Amino acid sequence: IGEVKSHALVCSFSCKMPADWMGRSLWIYRLVKKLRRFVERHKVDVVLSFLWFPTLIAAMAMRSIRRRPLLIWSVQSDLKRNFELHRDGQLRQWLVRTFVARNVDGFIVVSRSIKLRTAKFLGLPPNRFTIIPNGVDLERINELAHGGAPIPPKRRPLRLVTVGRLHPQKGMDVLLQALAHLRGIMDDIWECYIIGDGPERSRLVRLTARLGLEGRVHFVGHSLNPYVWLLSSDIFVSPSRWEPFG
Repeated sequence: IGEVKSHALVCSFSCKMPADWMGRSLWIYRLVKKLRRFVERHKVDVVLSFLWFPTLIAAMAMRSIRRRPLLIWSVQSDLKRNFELHRDGQLRQWLVRTFVARNVDGFIVVSRSIKLRTAKFLGLPPNRFTIIPNGVDLERINELAHGGAPIPPKRRPLRLVTVGRLHPQKGMDVLLQALAHLRGIMDDIWECYIIGDGPERSRLVRLTARLGLEGRVHFVGHSLNPYVWLLSSDIFVSPSRWEPFG
């Protein structure tokens, strides 16, 4: 097989994308130019991309390279449903179908469902997609679950735990609305811990107060070891509106 050399390129997005179209276009142009220069300099054979926007940048950069490397897109979400959450979803859809789909040499997907939905969304044959499920290291998970930092002891008999980004996809608002139905019925027996953080946190905290769930629902924030929380739970709740690898 010979020696395999790999290079990791981190395209920094620390500079926020400009709000105006002129500045945004220039920002994208510079990213494309930097990536093209890197790929040519290092004689890259394969570019593996994640997320739609970096893949768009990669596809645009690959177009004018003489010795064009293979471009592989690892799709780990339902593109159609993700785009529907954004006001510019139609634009994103057009960009991906126009500039990405035909310039990607192969796709990696995390499940059969994502394979079928992505193929349909992009109008591509399913044989262009290879399923590689997310890996789960059970030994490491068990080690973390039993060796993590102490967490608060139970205050009530029934502990509910959910883990995920505080993002509309994860349906934490659905969970809160469901818990609100327990008020006055099972008030004395349950508590809920939400592990994770994200852009929806402020809205969810306000919703918790409005539903009268303060003191019952606890926002833990991001945790490097959610498994110790799962071990302590009586019920794990997955309120996601959709999951590519549920």
